[in-house]
Amino acid sequence: MKKIKSIIVTASMLFTFGAANAMAEEHSAVSSQIEQVQQEKNLVKELVTEFNAHADELIVTPEEPYKEVKLSNGYTIFAEITPSNSASDISSRANEAPSARAQQSKEIKSTHGFKNLYGQIVVQLVTTTKWTYDFDKVLNGTTTTVGEPKMLGWGLKWKDVSDPFKSAYDKEWEWTASAMFSYNVSGVEFDTLELITHHRVKYNGEYAWKYEFVD
Repeated sequence: MKKIKSIIVTASMLFTFGAANAMAEEHSAVSSQIEQVQQEKNLVKELVTEFNAHADELIVTPEEPYKEVKLSNGYTIFAEITPSNSASDISSRANEAPSARAQQSKEIKSTHGFKNLYGQIVVQLVTTTKWTYDFDKVLNGTTTTVGEPKMLGWGLKWKDVSDPFKSAYDKEWEWTASAMFSYNVSGVEFDTLELITHHRVKYNGEYAWKYEFVD
């Protein structure tokens, strides 16, 4: 009986020790997840603050189509514009006689987002606008957008493109494109980041754009 008791006690101790180890590992995993979530929440707030602070440094042009700012935490925010024609070409055609201009079509694509410490894109919003104009007014146009989450934990919650705002006599059309990205752990959403792009096109082929980060 003593031997049996000894075996039972030993087995019981092993079970208790094993259960304690499992609980400790589970607690460690949960703590790690909580810390990771908090880091990402802090990151989103920091990205929005930094993007607004460095907005002037991220102004891109056809001559300087890509710019990025590396933050103190190692992450990088970036902006890019891909025009179909150069600014000089727009100006030269604007000076032509009306009969020589006729209708023209243009396309611009803009992208903004952020990269991680290894230079890999985490999320980005790609917006493309096509429009036709005749140097008197904007005749028609469309805007499409693609929200691209590229790293584990980030997903696309929704995307949207507004109907164009049209100025008097169709001199300018402007669209707002946006996408909401969510950060998820084990299927639970913990934070969101919205990227917004504004595209404005004009009757003479000129265009403008603006980017936003919103938490």
